Parts: sequence; structure tokens; C-alpha cells
Amino acid sequence: MTPTFVSESVEIHARPQVVWLVFSEIDKWPAWNPICVEAISLDEEPWRAEGRFDFTLATEERTYALTAKVVQAIPGRMVRWLCGWRGMAGDFEFSFEPFDGRTRVSASEQRSGFVSSFLRLGIPPYQAEKLLRVWLESLGREAERRARELREVV
Repeated sequence: MTPTFVSESVEIHARPQVVWLVFSEIDKWPAWNPICVEAISLDEEPWRAEGRFDFTLATEERTYALTAKVVQAIPGRMVRWLCGWRGMAGDFEFSFEPFDGRTRVSASEQRSGFVSSFLRLGIPPYQAEKLLRVWLESLGREAERRARELREVV
């Protein structure tokens, strides 16, 4: 089975510390992320290796309830987690890079397994790219809103 890889990136007009603050508050994801209908940290500090959290993503066709296990984290710089759904394994990575006083956030997902080979059961690559784009654009809007509140706009 060939793995599927998708990636997206956005430039956010807020400092990396503000972007990370918004991203790191897992329980608040549903308030600003329209594809995330539920999110909860399962550990006191999820952004460390072995940290865990549950989140549910919704598309027009299906809802995906996922449990993520963090495999690598440098708070404020990057985080990578693994999760699975009905025989499909997902490897997600988000990175936060300072860029000319702003933040470039890049996200990628690599999927493998039986389900990822059958598009009618998994998320097709074009839709996965769209979902990552919505996630990142929503993160950008919330981080920029929060930066205005903190007077941290760049």
C-alpha cells in the first residue's frame, strides 16, 4: 500500500509565541477550528513525547474520532503525533517558524494502511489538503485576533 502525503503552509501575522499559544490549547480547538468538533487533552501536558489527546474531525461525509499520541515535540517550534482510524495510520506534523516578524506554519499528514488505499473509506488526498488548509487558515485568524487583543500584531 502506497502512503498518502499532503502538506500545506500559511503565513500568520502574529508572533510565533501567540500562534503556539492558540495551537497548544487543545480544548479550545473547536471554538476556532470549524473541522474540529471536539478536542480534549488526556494528559496534563500533552505537548511532550508520549502526550495524548483526543480530537474529532468532521467532513461533509464522515466524522473521525481520533486519539493522538505525540512522538516528538519542541513546544513553540514543532509537534508530531500519530493516530489511527479503522486500519488507517496518520502521522501529523505541525511546525512554527519565525518569518520576518510573523509566523510560517507548515502542516503535513502522511497516511498509510489498508483504508488509505480505498478513497471511499478514507479521506481523499485533495480533501485532506483542503482540511489542512482550513485548519491552518482558522489558526491564523484566531492567532491574529488574539495578537490584536494582546497588542502583538506585526
